[in-house]
Amino acid sequence: MSISRRHFLQSTGVAASTLAVTEAAAAAQGAAKPISANDRVQIGCIGFGIMGQGDMKTESSLPGVEIVAVSDVYDGRRTLAQERYGKHVFTTCDYRELLARRDVDAVVIATPRSLARPHCHRCSPRRQRCLLPKAHGPRSTRWSHGH
Repeated sequence: MSISRRHFLQSTGVAASTLAVTEAAAAAQGAAKPISANDRVQIGCIGFGIMGQGDMKTESSLPGVEIVAVSDVYDGRRTLAQERYGKHVFTTCDYRELLARRDVDAVVIATPRSLARPHCHRCSPRRQRCLLPKAHGPRSTRWSHGH
């Protein structure tokens, strides 16, 4: 079955308008209902470089997400995190201090690939959720061989 240009535009227009109405209804419901403590996710970030800053900007724009901790080896980046997200944000140069905090529900790991594995493994025993923005496909097999 071939699809004409007109049919394609009509069907995508209907889909787009349905999506817009659905999003507007969800936004209206979200504005009316306050977010409780159970609906809030507290995020920490290991590595607040360019990628970490972008990830935190995205995360903080979501409803119910709060940035509570940032770990980076550079003082300027830790200061920047507090300037952007408030003085209440815990900052440290030792990522293990961030992982030891009980108020961190999930951790975004924005460090180089070679450091991401140990950071992720330290999240597991604490039952913290771990987000690795980098692809860890075929090269991740090297980790199991100790390279």
